[in-house]
Amino acid sequence: MTNVRLQIATVVLVVALTMRLTAADISGSWKSIVVSEIGKREYLFTFIVESSKLTGTIYRKQVGESKIQNGRIEDDRISFVEFGRFDGQPFKIYYSGTVKSHNEIAFTRTVVGMVGATEQTVATRIK
Repeated sequence: MTNVRLQIATVVLVVALTMRLTAADISGSWKSIVVSEIGKREYLFTFIVESSKLTGTIYRKQVGESKIQNGRIEDDRISFVEFGRFDGQPFKIYYSGTVKSHNEIAFTRTVVGMVGATEQTVATRIK
């Protein structure tokens, strides 16, 4: 009987470790609201995960659609860059975050070249 318990405990431990070493599956559609000095903006993210590579798109009414570039996901950590244009001017935004659950990602986003343009937001999965 003790041998069976040991085998079950070993299987449970191996499964738990394997799950922890695998990147979080965030593939799909997500929504976030960012509030800043220029107002409230809704972001729609579409994430595609292939191993540790993250691709997809970001959409918001004011800018349109941008491609996710240099995207990485490792365990519960995520990072990517958005390049786009607003009012004819190019912009670059760095995103980094933590997958908090199957339905929530906490992000920090930093607009390059703008002092004080670092914002916190939470994205939720669109079902």
